[in-house]
Amino acid sequence: MIKQGIKNYFKNLKHFFTPLGTTALGMMFGLSVLLPGIISSINTLSLSIKAILQSIEIDFSVLEDSLITAVRALDWGDPISSVRSISSKSWLIDTLNQCIGALVGETDIYAAQISEAINICVNQIFGYFIVFILFTILGMIGGYFLTKWIIQRNIAKTTTPKWIVTNIIDSLLSVALIVLSLWLTSLWKPNIFISVIASVIIIGIVGLIEAYLLYARNIVDIKQIVNLKNIAKLFLTNIIILLLSCLCIMVSILLTNVLVGLFVGIAFIEIVFIVIDANAELYVLSLIEN
Repeated sequence: MIKQGIKNYFKNLKHFFTPLGTTALGMMFGLSVLLPGIISSINTLSLSIKAILQSIEIDFSVLEDSLITAVRALDWGDPISSVRSISSKSWLIDTLNQCIGALVGETDIYAAQISEAINICVNQIFGYFIVFILFTILGMIGGYFLTKWIIQRNIAKTTTPKWIVTNIIDSLLSVALIVLSLWLTSLWKPNIFISVIASVIIIGIVGLIEAYLLYARNIVDIKQIVNLKNIAKLFLTNIIILLLSCLCIMVSILLTNVLVGLFVGIAFIEIVFIVIDANAELYVLSLIEN
């Protein structure tokens, strides 16, 4: 199982650019909504502040430049922390207050109205952020689904309804585990090790059960497939595959930067999850043949 699994991993690395491309496409669609939306929201905020203060003229480009300067001032050597700051409502509200305060000076009389205008702007920006995240997740799901279909069609044939159901379950489970791992890592960096190990075990067990239901039901006893020995062997195989992918991600980070490394890492992790499931199928099929 171990030798076959590692061989299967290297064989399917040729499909690496499929999930990478669909994720990038999803992000591009998201950015096409996010960036114009942010600009529109800031422009509307400028007009609202101008209407509130009446006698004070606010240049939209100056307010935009002030906000860009605040974003650049974040520590981008730690991109996860910086992205977490930008995606915080409190950071956006405080930053916009500081930028507007620097442009118009003392505005205590209009503080409540300005605060309301800023809150409306921030809520609009967060709506655009949500759209961006949804498009990115759709790109990840689409890439996983497409890549798995390409890989699976070379392993074994199954009925279309079964194939659709199992792949939808696998896609949702894998993307949920990836998103959960990234979120846990943003809270506490060592969580990445715990979440990855747990994800590998979960995907392996689910893969064995699905492979049994697809190919081996009423042929062999489920205990011959889903047992501690097979789970342990599959876990060892998948950990080796995962370590190889982590090595590739580290190299990409060293050659580029952390953000690019994380982006590339999404594709590698999706390939790992797909191969984990494929290894389970290959094992069950070989068991049936024997």
